[in-house]
Amino acid sequence: MADIFLRVNTAVVVPVNMEPLVDETDGFTQEAVAYNAAGMALEWNFVTLAGAMSQTSVTPTTGSFHDWTDLGGGMMKIEIPVSGGDVNNDTEGFGWFTGKCTATRPWRGPVIEFSARLPETGAIVSDAGNSATFFVTNLTSAVSDYCVGSFLKFTSGTLINQVRRITSYSGTNFSIGVSSAFTGTPAAADMFIIINQ
Repeated sequence: MADIFLRVNTAVVVPVNMEPLVDETDGFTQEAVAYNAAGMALEWNFVTLAGAMSQTSVTPTTGSFHDWTDLGGGMMKIEIPVSGGDVNNDTEGFGWFTGKCTATRPWRGPVIEFSARLPETGAIVSDAGNSATFFVTNLTSAVSDYCVGSFLKFTSGTLINQVRRITSYSGTNFSIGVSSAFTGTPAAADMFIIINQ
């Protein structure tokens, strides 16, 4: 599954790496890396919805198509335009960066899903009937079972990153049932996304 979801056909700024870039020699000192660092090799890996995979070299810039920013703590971000760059956000699919420079160990970025339709987000609503398999949400669709077969992934709270298949949805009270129990009952205001709707 993707780590990040972004709309296709818009200029975006994305993380270059999932974990801090660290020193090549000692393996733990966090490194600040400039866009033109010695030995920079940055690759954009992309898989289309049809399954075609490509890898494209990207030249980080400052004041152009792929502006590179050091966020501190070894974390970097880069711009991807809709058009005109080495790579563009103009196709639905999944992409991630891999890279290396002289001062750091190799890295990989998060997997990003680019879609015309982003996952729906929601939150748990306090209800005495909430359980580890059934709970009331703040979703607003009045169409029962519209999201059955999709997956629900918690993005906050004690159940963060747990995923279950949706087996029922009530368009009357906006409750969701899932295929197997989460490790606990979600709390009011816990956030989630619905994937593969």
